[in-house]
Amino acid sequence: MDETSGPNQAEAPAKLLDLLSPTSAEFALDWRMRCRAHAARSGRRLKSGDVIRLATPLRFSDGAELQTFRIAREKWGRSNRTVFISTENGGRYSVSNIMSRDWTHI
Repeated sequence: MDETSGPNQAEAPAKLLDLLSPTSAEFALDWRMRCRAHAARSGRRLKSGDVIRLATPLRFSDGAELQTFRIAREKWGRSNRTVFISTENGGRYSVSNIMSRDWTHI
């Protein structure tokens, strides 16, 4: 399979994409765009105290639909874990796959 087949996986690093020759193939252009979007998201970092806003609200098991969170790092056994504290209701939440989600720093 090559990029003109429109692969489902779109996690090629930007360094590899920069080496590719120009193309006009629609599937290849779409794949390259998805790879670049993934590379941009994966380069982001979160540190304690950051405030982020998700592009779309998440619904949690307590029924809350939330979009804005303050990041906190807490000691959990021998390691640290990331806790998302809602700026909307003050609740503490866990958000899976945060780096693959669309969000912005506030």
